[in-house]
Amino acid sequence: QFGPVLAGLDCVHRYDYCTGAWTEMPNNGWSTYGVSPVLHSDGFIYMTGGATGRPGLMLRLNTSTGYWTELADAPTLGNSFEVVMISDPISGLIHRIGGEDYAREHLVYNPLADSWSAAAQPPVRVFGGVGVFDPASADLIVIGGWNADNSWLGAASSVVQRYDPDTNSWSLGASMPGARFAHDGDIGPDGNVYIWGGSTNYFDGGAPVYNTLFQYNPGANSWTNLGDPNPSGANREMGAAFDDNGVLHFVGGNTGGGPLTRQEFW
Repeated sequence: QFGPVLAGLDCVHRYDYCTGAWTEMPNNGWSTYGVSPVLHSDGFIYMTGGATGRPGLMLRLNTSTGYWTELADAPTLGNSFEVVMISDPISGLIHRIGGEDYAREHLVYNPLADSWSAAAQPPVRVFGGVGVFDPASADLIVIGGWNADNSWLGAASSVVQRYDPDTNSWSLGASMPGARFAHDGDIGPDGNVYIWGGSTNYFDGGAPVYNTLFQYNPGANSWTNLGDPNPSGANREMGAAFDDNGVLHFVGGNTGGGPLTRQEFW
């Protein structure tokens, strides 16, 4: 969890799901919010973006030592709030898609060369969406988000965008059952993508806030509404990740009263 929304922080917390214990790791020296971290196959966490940091800032965290390394800046045209970051384990490249100012930007980072290149732009503007790599198709999938940039006000989106790295091309998948922004989710060990929470309101903590869990099957290109399973209620602006045991963790969030420390498992 790299700093909650509404407060520009440089804190990093680590959760051990075996012991249920949290520890605070060394900070990264850049106070910001709306950053986008991604776990790479090399075992490092790469982090970019944020509303108050340097626009193209790229950092790498060694989770074993807690040591941060500043990498080559992304050649972005604007701020990097809520870009979508997806790591491709086949090529080893990291894709940086969208962002609040230039929401059709698609930049690709090569960790071995510490260099950036441009790729085909997504057909629909996006920031604040959920991005996953589908191992079955090798597609990069971007789900929902805010369809806007600095020239277009936009709205929350239900669009599913799929990128094929082999052809450097995009296609549209079946739309999510409802538009979502500030939602989160991950791809599970069963190959399905699970999306929970979010809102259709741009502003931090703004209503409505949803408690619906959606399941997306990338192979069938179909959605299932799994209902409202969280007894703790709706949430938005949280982080989400599956652990090795197939448990989906949701951490933090904001339901209108400021950043939360809540944590749930599904």
